Amino acid sequence: AIASNFDTSMPAIILVNPFLDQNVGSVARTMLNFGLTELRVVDPKCDILSNHSRALAAGAVDILENAKLFSCMKDCISDLQIVMATTIRPRHMTQTIVSPSRAAETVVQRDLNLKSGILFGTERSGLTNEDVAMADTIITIPTFNHFSSLNLAQAVNIIGYEIWNAKQKLEDKTNPEIWLHPKDGERIAHRNELDSLLSRLESKLTEKEYQSNQGRRVLTYRNIRNIAQRVMMTKTEIDILQGVLSCLDKPLDEGHQN
Repeated sequence: AIASNFDTSMPAIILVNPFLDQNVGSVARTMLNFGLTELRVVDPKCDILSNHSRALAAGAVDILENAKLFSCMKDCISDLQIVMATTIRPRHMTQTIVSPSRAAETVVQRDLNLKSGILFGTERSGLTNEDVAMADTIITIPTFNHFSSLNLAQAVNIIGYEIWNAKQKLEDKTNPEIWLHPKDGERIAHRNELDSLLSRLESKLTEKEYQSNQGRRVLTYRNIRNIAQRVMMTKTEIDILQGVLSCLDKPLDEGHQN
């Protein structure tokens, strides 16, 4: 089956809290149109394998049957190294904001060992601020100002087309140096490794009573995460910073002995 053989060079499509099974089926169909075969679904509010969903998936039912289900976003993206979020409202976030075509170029030109995912929000209200904050990059689809609402499958279709188009253009070139290899082949950190570092940092800052105002503290932690996610740190860099935190945990006299 086509969809059971995930192409790891292509991003996973991640649906967050979808409400309508028909939309999930339509997403599966448009995914396969553009060679996207890995579907992940976070806390669905519908039966993604219903008869309605299967009917609208047409020849892409295999994608539905091989979809990975998660109860929370953190678990869903833990193995990813690049996470992008689609939203029509940047919401004053600090991530880089790009067009679908620019996002597609970024995804397909990354080293083949990098795993990426693209987030799509619920049909009713899109992604929450918390969901968007977990992404490295925000993708906005340009639309008519007076009517910007897109159906879930339409949004996936636009992104899928741009990714397929960018991939075809890349494969038409023969120069192997057009692939961007991160930092001389070092492995980019998985999201769970980055999350472990940031959670530890936040815990230490909270212990030191950093930012007494809770609302301001939450906003600061979110901005710290956005900064770290934009950098795309390697596993080695994560280990270095973990070592720095361990050093800072030591009592001063113990530190002098080393």
